[in-house]
Amino acid sequence: MDNTSPNFSNRNWRLNPSEYIAGGTALGIGFLAMIIAAVGGHFVNINFDGVVDLHAGKDAPMWFQISEPVISWLIFSTLLYITGKIFSTSSFRIIDVFGTQAFARIAMIPAVPLSYFATLPLKNSDLLKRLSNPSHDLALSSNDISSLVMVGLLSIPALLFIIWSIMWMYKAYSTSCNTLLNKNLK
Repeated sequence: MDNTSPNFSNRNWRLNPSEYIAGGTALGIGFLAMIIAAVGGHFVNINFDGVVDLHAGKDAPMWFQISEPVISWLIFSTLLYITGKIFSTSSFRIIDVFGTQAFARIAMIPAVPLSYFATLPLKNSDLLKRLSNPSHDLALSSNDISSLVMVGLLSIPALLFIIWSIMWMYKAYSTSCNTLLNKNLK
């Protein structure tokens, strides 16, 4: 990737990196990003247990937390590859599909500390216990309300990174599989 080329734009790179990086390079960087996010998540009890989501509070061994995003990525990339073979009118490489999908997970790294800080107001509160047990009194104190407001406000930046990752996943699929959607939505 040459930053001085006339086709390179920092804005375009942030919106669709799969136009500039793919294959083995994207796979290596993306796989490293998944491992970094999973290991970071292990230390603050954040799990990537789905294709595009994360959850706080599940205590699990590190091997399990590392395997969750890898398994999700493998399954999702396989489904995208099969879908691309069905709907694409041109040929494409499997390494590009898997590599760009892995690379799209880079945007999840900042979601780890943001999600951790978003859940801090609830860590020392009995609010979650009261909300999950209907036999308890559900009256909310002003501290409970301020904790919920802080969780909501601090979750917004993490949600934006998750949305960014979803956008990269879509762009990666449409670029690497040369789908018609990519040509119509540029």
